[in-house]
Amino acid sequence: MQIKRLFPLVGILSLSFMAGCTNQPYAGQQADNSNTTITQANNTDSHAIGWLVVLDKNEINAAKIALHRSHNPQVKNYARLMIQEHSKNLNATLKLSHNYGEEFGEKAIALREKGMEEANKLQSISTKNFDNAYINNMIAGHKEALSNLDTKIQEVQGNALKNHLLMTSKHVALHLKKAEQIENTL
Repeated sequence: MQIKRLFPLVGILSLSFMAGCTNQPYAGQQADNSNTTITQANNTDSHAIGWLVVLDKNEINAAKIALHRSHNPQVKNYARLMIQEHSKNLNATLKLSHNYGEEFGEKAIALREKGMEEANKLQSISTKNFDNAYINNMIAGHKEALSNLDTKIQEVQGNALKNHLLMTSKHVALHLKKAEQIENTL
């Protein structure tokens, strides 16, 4: 009986001890930065990761609004596709962030604010005008994303990140094409 009580205490003490352990040098020692576990990527790479995280979250949020507000089956299917594709891309991006870091630079912060503004607009648009507004938003947003992706592909240093951005760009181009097809039917 006493052993069962002891195990949670040992676990808590172990976690407390491990939380106090760091790679930081003791007083008077030089830091050894030669064996860091995170690749020391430049700010451009970590900012690209941060920007892409925000982009995916904005798309997922807008799509969730569309699923809730739209009555058009094509628009709802498109919204489901956006949630699925951008969630998948978000997960892949977050895995890359372990290697490159994730920083929310000025462009990511501006994109997050723009995404919040657009989400508020979508929430306030009448049901009658919602489908057109959402699809037009998707067309404009995906065009802008493609332009930014092209720039980021040229700027980033890491090969894995560059490949991820190239793949993301291909998917965004397909999303744009699909939105334009839906626009023609509305």
